[in-house]
Amino acid sequence: AVTQPWNVSTMAQQAGMAALKESEYVEAGRQIIFRESAWMKEKMRQLGLTLYPSEANYIFFYGPEELFERCVAKGFLIRDCSNYEGLTEGHYRIAIRSEEENERLITWLEKL
Repeated sequence: AVTQPWNVSTMAQQAGMAALKESEYVEAGRQIIFRESAWMKEKMRQLGLTLYPSEANYIFFYGPEELFERCVAKGFLIRDCSNYEGLTEGHYRIAIRSEEENERLITWLEKL
């Protein structure tokens, strides 16, 4: 009852600290996420999906209730958020991925 929700080993902590020193790599990754996120959000809005504000590396949105099952059947993993308190069927979250993966998802969504 008094521990942290996710314990991190000493080795993982050291790896994390070393990774934080890689500022160029981190900044390059951030720029990719910013660019891809903006592109994905614009495309998803054009498809009529309802997006919620986010500064994270994922997009939270509302779409067709059967979207989760259809995505899984096509090999796309999205997070069904209907089990979150206060949310309903049709609430989803997707991670920002590589340009190629993002384009594949959008291309498939355009065909729905």
